Parts: sequence; structure tokens; C-alpha cells
Amino acid sequence: MVNISISSKPPLLQQVLLQLLAATLLSLAFSWYQDWAWSTLVATMVGALIATSTGLYFNWRSFQCDLNGNDETAAHRVVSDVYRASMAKTLMAGMLLALAFRYGDQLDKPFLLLGFVVISLFGVVSNAFLTRNTELQ
Repeated sequence: MVNISISSKPPLLQQVLLQLLAATLLSLAFSWYQDWAWSTLVATMVGALIATSTGLYFNWRSFQCDLNGNDETAAHRVVSDVYRASMAKTLMAGMLLALAFRYGDQLDKPFLLLGFVVISLFGVVSNAFLTRNTELQ
């Protein structure tokens, strides 16, 4: 038998607000670095919003099922939900980035990618900190 215990679902609203705050600060910092270039600010914000929206979808979809049983089918359900959410997140991010590159002629492409990567990594780190269990088991 497999024992699965998920103590709590991730606080999605807190993570999204943290990512949006980080995206705003990052956009302002990159824009200041480029002498307050509007295209840098918008490009970084677009990349950060793509990362935030795909991360939100992944977390929402991954932690949808509630596990009450200790059977192996529950473990399989969790793994398959996370796998499907990961695949959908990757496809969504790829499509949104492709659209931004294709139709964002005025956007600064390196800063778009940099905003996406930094906020994606920030989302993973904030998710790890927000969902850590402070109780000793």
C-alpha cells in the first residue's frame, strides 16, 4: 500500500500576487537599466505574465484532486494529474511565447524571455516556500 499525505493545497492567490509584484519590480528595474525604455518594460511584463498565467494553471490543475484514501489508484491519479498539468503548461507557454514573438514587433525579445525565465523560477521557489510544512512529522 502507498501512503499519500498532502497536507494542504498551495495558496494560489498569494503566489500569483507575489509573482505579479516581482514582475512589476523586475520590469521597472530592467526598464531603468535601459534608460526607461517603454518596450523593455512592456516586454518584461508580457514575459512575466505568460509565466504567471501558466504557473497558475499548472498549480490549479495539479492540486485539484483531494486525496482521502490510501490506495494506489490515488497515487496514480496524482501523478497523472501533475503530468497532464505539466504538459499543458509547457504547451501553453510555448504557444503564448510564439505569439508574443510573432506579433510583438515592438517588444524587446531578450527582455521578454528574461522576464519569463526569472518569474518562472520565482514561481517555483515561492511555491516551495508557501507549501512547505512547518510541522515535524
